Amino acid sequence: MQTPRLLGVVRQERRVVAQLVRDRQLSGIISDNRLGCAHERVPSVPVADAIIERCVDLIRATRPQKSERQDELIARYVAYGAGPRAAQHLILAAKAAALLHGRYAVDLEDVHRLAPAVLRHRILINFDGQANGIDSDMLLERLVKRSEEHTSELQSP
Repeated sequence: MQTPRLLGVVRQERRVVAQLVRDRQLSGIISDNRLGCAHERVPSVPVADAIIERCVDLIRATRPQKSERQDELIARYVAYGAGPRAAQHLILAAKAAALLHGRYAVDLEDVHRLAPAVLRHRILINFDGQANGIDSDMLLERLVKRSEEHTSELQSP
């Protein structure tokens, strides 16, 4: 059984993503050139470790793997899922969305809302999936819904 090794790989991936998107000191956002200023500020928007963890979990869920928790459609129809860079870009997009909505930190809703746009081209559907009319948007909708349900379960007493 390679469970300890797998857990080490998951932890390492979370550390790498956290390091790439780690928050920096945030100063003012608004200036004469709001878009240019906001663009420069995106990397400094803070993101909680729990959101990084959920983002990495969402990315990992796009990959076909032998697991009891694996979505059956992903296991059956995905040839290749999103890689670690997908988490980096999803979090950066969520940081930009937070700024554009006037918030100073990323919310999990930002991640869920932007996941299809950031990930759709990073998931390769196999021939069987294409023949059955499966597309990446359909699979991402399922994964985001599962992630939202899991979040609801964690938040309810």
